[in-house]
Amino acid sequence: MIAEEGATFNLGSNTQVVGYGPITAVGSQQNPVRFQRLTPSQAWKEVSFLANGNYFENVVLDGGTSNVVVASRSNTLRNVRSKNGWRNLSSWYDQAGGGGRSQVYVENSIFEASTSVGLVLQHIDADLQSTNVVSSYQAGLYVANAYPRLGGSLIESNGPNGASTDRSGIEVLTGGYVSLSNGNNRIRNNALHEISITGSGNAQLAMENSISDSIDPCSSSERLVYNTSGNTISAQYNYWGSSYTSTCFYTNVDTSWPYTWDPTYNPGAGSNVPSMVNSGEPDVLASGESSTMNSVDAERLAETQGEVHPRPTAEDRRLEMQTIRAALDSKSTLEDPAQHLRALHSLMLWDYADGLGEHQANLAALRRWSDRLLNSPSAHERGAAEVAASLEVWEALRAEQYSEAEKLVSGYLPAIQGAEAHEAMTMQRVALLERTGDYSEALDLIALVKATQSSLSQQRNEGESALAHRLAMLETREETLHQRIISHLTGAREAGGRDVLSGAFAAKEDAQSPDLPAAFEIAVLPNPFHQQTTLRYLLPHAAHVTVEVYNVLGQRVALLRDEEQGEGTYNVTFEAQGLSSGVYLYRIRAGSETRVGTMMLAR
Repeated sequence: MIAEEGATFNLGSNTQVVGYGPITAVGSQQNPVRFQRLTPSQAWKEVSFLANGNYFENVVLDGGTSNVVVASRSNTLRNVRSKNGWRNLSSWYDQAGGGGRSQVYVENSIFEASTSVGLVLQHIDADLQSTNVVSSYQAGLYVANAYPRLGGSLIESNGPNGASTDRSGIEVLTGGYVSLSNGNNRIRNNALHEISITGSGNAQLAMENSISDSIDPCSSSERLVYNTSGNTISAQYNYWGSSYTSTCFYTNVDTSWPYTWDPTYNPGAGSNVPSMVNSGEPDVLASGESSTMNSVDAERLAETQGEVHPRPTAEDRRLEMQTIRAALDSKSTLEDPAQHLRALHSLMLWDYADGLGEHQANLAALRRWSDRLLNSPSAHERGAAEVAASLEVWEALRAEQYSEAEKLVSGYLPAIQGAEAHEAMTMQRVALLERTGDYSEALDLIALVKATQSSLSQQRNEGESALAHRLAMLETREETLHQRIISHLTGAREAGGRDVLSGAFAAKEDAQSPDLPAAFEIAVLPNPFHQQTTLRYLLPHAAHVTVEVYNVLGQRVALLRDEEQGEGTYNVTFEAQGLSSGVYLYRIRAGSETRVGTMMLAR
């Protein structure tokens, strides 16, 4: 089936358009292809993608039951507007390939005013780029056994479910995995939680996204991220609004190194999405009429109220990149070069795939400012040069160029003088060490930063809550690294497929065996320790006991006990002479039961 510019399909009640072969519908912004109700009060059903290779561009879908159902692969929706559906998009198993997940790529599109859930993503790989999901009556995105990836998208004002329970902006359920790692996403002002993760769901929420709620403050019933999955959610380097606290997150959410400014730049669809039909309403801008706009001057962070802003095209953004680079390279003194650098980086995140071909020129502009750190910058230039250095490191990490990131951090870190900038780049090094598996050094650095922050908190009369929250997030980051080390040493397989220690450790940290009485207790005091520490354990019954200590490479560094012991409490001392600072693991076996835990040696 092929539908061309201006084609209109007036569909009767419960009518279904079934694509047993690929459907191609290509209109224009002024004359889109339209699927709409024949009778305004009677909903049609859906357009079903049952064959691979469907392509919609400049298409309007208005008033169906599901509007579009994706049940195949290699599908594209570009410049599509879907509104007034009970659901605006649904998905199911791949019917063309005999099962497995279906697949869709969505770009510069708007899904709005669904009377239930906006997008129901089940059994699908979905790529949502520069896409809006707004004003759904229930959840914006419902994700189960599906893998959506978002970049430059807007999830806003979803979930006010009338008399029923409010719903969240993004709901991740069993088997679902949501990635915001492309950045420049804005999730805000949804009725319940901004993002909820339940069942066995998981999410990657870092980095450079804005997740906030300016309408309802965080409470025990409404969070920015609500997580009951048991997974630790990575959500570092995001903006959480101007007044968030630790109560905005429910269990195991790593929000280390939050931004104090909104790094997103005009997320959502552009102005070239076709207007609605059969609605009697004026055209709605892609981001709504009151969005936070980021310009490249001192007004960039100002909140606009009630103003309608035209959406920039790709060429507008290319011109803005070029204008910012010219300003940064100008010999005249800029009033705030750091803001220019951040604005340029936001544009780089928007064009994450380098569709405009400007990435190398933008990266070179960052590097020219970073280099000033090494050449005695003026006081006016230093702060901006430190910002540029940090952004350059992020680009290397984002590209997974870890040797380059290590080179940059080693070169720039000694030259950074600002306390916050130094702390931020130190944590970038932690991120680098974590990604390359150097957990011990990563934990050492976290301990150093925590000690520095604790010292600072004693000297400051204001900002205590922010510091306390930051320290709490560092504790979470430290616990996450501990868990990864334990997993690393309990026979988990690395990405390259190599078994660590061939499963030498059979139990995870503090795992409880149903056969072992709760009275089996272990304490390590002190922990962290300087030269020696004591492991105290209580045996509920007689058993053969071994107490061993391992480093993070899985090498045994001490055998402290290997003997029969009766019921009672025992102390054993671990002397760390000749060992380097870092994390060590103890393993205590009592009969058939095993306990594994961590302790830190801090010289």
